Amino acid sequence: GAGAQSVRPGPYVRMLLGSTLLVLLLAAVVAEPVHKQVHMNPIWGGVRVTFLWDVSLSMKYRHDVPPYADGILATKAVLSDFAEMTRRDREMKGKYSLALIPFAGEAMTYLAFSKSREEFIDAIDNIDETTITARGTSMHEAFLQFETLWNMYPPESDGIDIVVLLTDGGKGEGNRADLPGIKAVLGKLPPSVLVYTVGIGSVEKTVRPDGTVDRRTVPVELASLDKDGKLIKFLLEDESNPNSKRLMSEPDEEVLAEIASGRGKYFFYEGKAELLESLKQEILAKRKLASNDEHESVTPVPEWFLWPALF
Repeated sequence: GAGAQSVRPGPYVRMLLGSTLLVLLLAAVVAEPVHKQVHMNPIWGGVRVTFLWDVSLSMKYRHDVPPYADGILATKAVLSDFAEMTRRDREMKGKYSLALIPFAGEAMTYLAFSKSREEFIDAIDNIDETTITARGTSMHEAFLQFETLWNMYPPESDGIDIVVLLTDGGKGEGNRADLPGIKAVLGKLPPSVLVYTVGIGSVEKTVRPDGTVDRRTVPVELASLDKDGKLIKFLLEDESNPNSKRLMSEPDEEVLAEIASGRGKYFFYEGKAELLESLKQEILAKRKLASNDEHESVTPVPEWFLWPALF
């Protein structure tokens, strides 16, 4: 008997099937197909940073922190760049609680712990040498204010607090007398409270014959300048007496180093890069994963259907 014969579609059937497939592919291209992907972005937290910011007159009328006109503008740049780093730096992105305590002869909590960068930046912009009217530089008052803030807003059980003291005060204002009170405050706080101190001022460096470097802080005369940087007048201890001594400012590095001892690190301000990098590494090491943010990305993929249609 005859063997079975295979049945193949005729040319018209093949043309019809091919045309149908082509129309379907072109319709898919016109429909602008997309590829969706879901990404899980970690949200970091568990770290609070409080800046104790010296806004005394000496910070305003010292002009040895180029490229900034004075000490207050230099610290504004540090704080603003820190806030920006928590937004733009890929490693640092997270929701950290930030606080601001400006101080001079007294201290106040200007911004309690806030996760809003906009609120933090607004506070930085609004603070200047007029924020605290009491003259002087009392680091003890700044730490007492932090203790009050910490007690009002206790941290999470596994949270970390970083306190950053930025000041040019010291030798001329008797800040060594603040040490016992500051140590008493820190003694009441747990080891999870880390302390960074930043001295703002001028130093002289001398290289010894053996290659080691001897450095010492230098007192700076405080002066009022015009917008072009020209001298208007020197600040005097007694403004009513033109023969009074000129006001000077010199950080006490030994005091600042002792405050940070055992809880953090002392920096001499020679630019903000080293300080910001150190704070970044400390936060990266101590932070906690708070949650995951689900993010969906959509990518147009018309070529997935265009090339088969052309083929």
